[in-house]
Parts: sequence; C-alpha cells; structure tokens
Amino acid sequence: MLRRARPLFRQTLIALAAVGLAVAQKQLPVQVHGLGSGTVLLDGLWQFHPGDNPAWASPELDVSTGHNGWEELTADQPWGLQGHYNYTGFAWYRREIRVSAGQEPQPELALLMQNVDDAYEVYWNGALVGGSGKLPPNPLLYFDQPDQIYPLGPSRSGVLAVRVWMPAPTS
Repeated sequence: MLRRARPLFRQTLIALAAVGLAVAQKQLPVQVHGLGSGTVLLDGLWQFHPGDNPAWASPELDVSTGHNGWEELTADQPWGLQGHYNYTGFAWYRREIRVSAGQEPQPELALLMQNVDDAYEVYWNGALVGGSGKLPPNPLLYFDQPDQIYPLGPSRSGVLAVRVWMPAPTS
C-alpha cells in the first residue's frame, strides 16, 4: 500500500490544553499567558532534525537553527515538502513553551495530539510522557487513530519534543 505524504500534525497541529491556555505567537518559543482560558495552538516553526538520538529529548540541548544539523520546519506540512523529499525513518520536532507565572494553584497542562499516522513518542522536559504505536526494532503503526491527550503536569515552562518514525512506503 502506497502511503501519501502528510504533515506530522495536520492542520490542527498540537494544542496545549491547559485546563486552559490562550495567546500563542508564531515564533520560538511559544509564549503562554492567561492560564485557565482555553487552548494554545502550537503552529509556526519547530526545530527539526532527521535521524535519532535519545539525547535530543533533553531540555538543555542547543537546537539553534544551523547548530548540529537542527533546522526550522512547520509541523503542519510534510517534511518531504520542506527539503526532506523521500526521507523515511526517525526525526525529532522540538519546541520551547514559556508559561507566564499565574494563578495558584497552578493548572495542569496537557498535550492534545491529533491525526498522527506515524509512530511517535512525546517528551516533556526530557521525560517520556506517552506516545502511539511502537518504534523500531519492532514497529507498530496505528492509522486513523483517535486523538491522544498526554498530561504534562502543573503549568510551567519547558521543552516539548516529539520523536517520530515514518516507515518507507510500500507498494
């Protein structure tokens, strides 16, 4: 079965559902203000790196554009349309999220992942918080999976990293 090129997160991308967040800016990092008032769409540019290295989940890692192979891509278009035509295998997306100090007690943050057909893992501040499917060496993909919500804990700033594996197309 031949798979068509698709974006990692589709048009809806990822929404950080805090028990409410509001206002996002289309730049790195995402600034979050007004906790308790809704969701934030994590659109715009993400740091991207093809390949795989578990250290890339670390929040201390320097992922500046041009540094050690990191570049900027959007997550709402396939990486194949952004300079990585026919690339399959592992890749990482990263985004810094800055949450303004706000109300007490701090609301819980959660990540909503929508329409992802590839196997992936989600890391928040270097810790694995969830994923879908299984990554190699024994891969398992779920197509047309329901939306997934991953709790991130009390609201605080951090680094969101998504490790993705896309298999080679089959005919």
